Amino acid sequence: MKLEFLANRIDGVGYHPDFSEHLLVLSDFTREEAGLFRDALIRELLPAQKPLDLSGQYYIELVNCNLLMRLSDEDEGIRTRDSQLLYCDLTPAKYQEMILLLQPFCEKEKRGYTFLSEEGDIDFLLSPGKSL
Repeated sequence: MKLEFLANRIDGVGYHPDFSEHLLVLSDFTREEAGLFRDALIRELLPAQKPLDLSGQYYIELVNCNLLMRLSDEDEGIRTRDSQLLYCDLTPAKYQEMILLLQPFCEKEKRGYTFLSEEGDIDFLLSPGKSL
């Protein structure tokens, strides 16, 4: 499973009209890895109410950034100051939606993609294929 931040996609190669200008991509994973990520949200982020640092997840390879997932009173989405450390601030209800979106990727190997979050200026894309 790889985590990669793709900035300035409008002028870049590989632009896709469904994606925002900035995109955080979780890609190149198996159903088992999708399950580990889902379980980390369920077991570590939601009950503990402490940030989930993806650099601490052994099954995630950080390509060019890190993501801290945090509980918030508002759905602010993903933000960054330097394109290397990103923050995902969502309500518990929005994280529950994210878990439901992850579920099909945990049950069997799938193609395609889904957006885990589209709040804010940076979309969070889940795609089991190789990086975009």
